[in-house]
Amino acid sequence: MDTKKWLEEIKREMDKTLRNMQADTLPADADTLAQYVKILEALGKLSGNQTETNAQTEAGEMHEVKDEINHVYIGRFKRELSGGTIGSFRIFVPESIVRNLRLEHGDWVRAKAIKSVILKNGNLRTMYDYSLAQKAEEKQECRRRMFAFAETRYDPYEDLLYIEEKADEDTRRIPLADNDIRNLDIGEGDLIDYAYYENEPEKGRAVWKYKLPGKPVEPGTEDTLNVPAAQAFFPARSYVIVGELQDALRVQEEIEEYGGDVSFLTGDERFDIMERIGTAGDTVVVVLDALTPHGLSKINDISEKYRLPVLYTKNTDAPRFLTLLMETEPITPHEQGA
Repeated sequence: MDTKKWLEEIKREMDKTLRNMQADTLPADADTLAQYVKILEALGKLSGNQTETNAQTEAGEMHEVKDEINHVYIGRFKRELSGGTIGSFRIFVPESIVRNLRLEHGDWVRAKAIKSVILKNGNLRTMYDYSLAQKAEEKQECRRRMFAFAETRYDPYEDLLYIEEKADEDTRRIPLADNDIRNLDIGEGDLIDYAYYENEPEKGRAVWKYKLPGKPVEPGTEDTLNVPAAQAFFPARSYVIVGELQDALRVQEEIEEYGGDVSFLTGDERFDIMERIGTAGDTVVVVLDALTPHGLSKINDISEKYRLPVLYTKNTDAPRFLTLLMETEPITPHEQGA
């Protein structure tokens, strides 16, 4: 958490509350200020000379804030199948925001109302600016489960779009709901994330569609690296890996040991910083499950602009990752559909 940023924000909101205080709003204003004081106390303890353990303990003392004067709300995030809600206010957080902020069940989230819009059906909807207030002090139990990067299939005889659930040696079809197909514009061969509650996969829903120039490559099953082949393959090759690779240090050490070069981006960097890879002649490797939608959009735009060869894959250990680089030809944007 950026303590200085939060301190300045809270000072502004408290100042606004004090300046707008009226006799008839005094009870509500006093309650709002008291809630901010509690947060300031927690911030003070976090930024003081506390041990890491104490800081984590104090982080658990965050409280809900309902500032109706300044339209600011802070509460625990509850993960739903798609998106989630904040605190007892049940302010909805869209799926795209959840992914871009990397929100997890139990995190503390701040929502500030910025405007209201009238929908086509005549209903009024409040639009919010969201930010992470505090990560959950420990992982919170959540019944939500997900099939990630599921490829959609089509059965022409039943006119049915579906994904397949594989368990042991059994494979089961899970049909996609018409609403999900319409809302996400899902077609045959698309890659989606399908969320469901524990033990109820047939009652889930498609929550995300990946917009990729090419299909991701599945890491292999071989858990050892062919060293002679690596020594012949990697010299003079250069890679930029985008996304937080789980075995990054070992991957870097091995590529450099075999004569190659590698650098890393999280995908959260500014566009102009990420764009510098466009002139380096590197192969870009995108780790999909370690990247926000905003980061993926940026790297796709840069790849298109500079015609960079790109390889899409998932997080895995170093031997499988290096083997994948050796065995897979990346796709450049102008090759798509060729």
